[in-house]
Amino acid sequence: MRQSEDDELKRFAALNIAAEVWAEHGAGHAFMHQETIVLLYVDRSGGTDGAKRQQKALENVMRSINHYLRIPATVGSGQIVDTLADVNHAYEDALLALDYRLVPGTDSIIYIADVERQTAGKLRFDELKQQTLTRCLKAGTQAELEEALAIIFREITVEHGRSDIQLYLIEVLTTVWKAAQASGEEMEDIFGAGFQLYADLFRLPGLTEAQKKVQEVCLLVQHRIASGRQHVYKDIVEQALVFTKEHYADPDLSIQKVCGHLHISSGYFCGIFKKKCNLPSCST
Repeated sequence: MRQSEDDELKRFAALNIAAEVWAEHGAGHAFMHQETIVLLYVDRSGGTDGAKRQQKALENVMRSINHYLRIPATVGSGQIVDTLADVNHAYEDALLALDYRLVPGTDSIIYIADVERQTAGKLRFDELKQQTLTRCLKAGTQAELEEALAIIFREITVEHGRSDIQLYLIEVLTTVWKAAQASGEEMEDIFGAGFQLYADLFRLPGLTEAQKKVQEVCLLVQHRIASGRQHVYKDIVEQALVFTKEHYADPDLSIQKVCGHLHISSGYFCGIFKKKCNLPSCST
């Protein structure tokens, strides 16, 4: 194995060994994710010795890989978390720990808590918040958007440093920007040429003003996306009506045929047609 240039074969062999040792310890699950071997530790015993049991299992995994494969390997370990929602954070921390493997003198097992200062309540704009904000911008009501923003800003406390808060807000605004672009809207068309979204935000005197600014930006983007969507709906209905009038005498004319011409699904078209024409139902 050490002489082999087949990296995939090496990873597969290492995964088999890791999975076997992990199972012997009853530690949880081992699998491959994006060319990385992931060891998901599940502390079924509870108590305060979970970290020690995890460490022992990891040491046995490394010992077995070194013994059977004779190839260098490094483990990055995140911290044990209490909820499923935080598992992704633990995985990200484990990958971050791996970045320290090139530091001279680093052990083969690197714990994120040993190489980085971990603060309680780390400020994270996670995937769930991103998805919720994007959904509200694209298809939510103003009340839903305001509620999502309230949750986003509720995460910020006096314990968080200025740089952490700035990075957090940059991620929020970047999500808003991406949602606008994905909907075919340009930020310059909304806010004018030469706008400086991030710089304007960070010139504000405090968090309260920043929250108001972010909410203002989000409401403008939400309104613009909704207006554009209504325009698209109108065009679709008009095209459907034109096609129907032109083919009215066709005995095979149906919603499916109209939708095929418009390159959209019949369910999507029915929803649009009902909204624009105030009809109770849509049938073939």
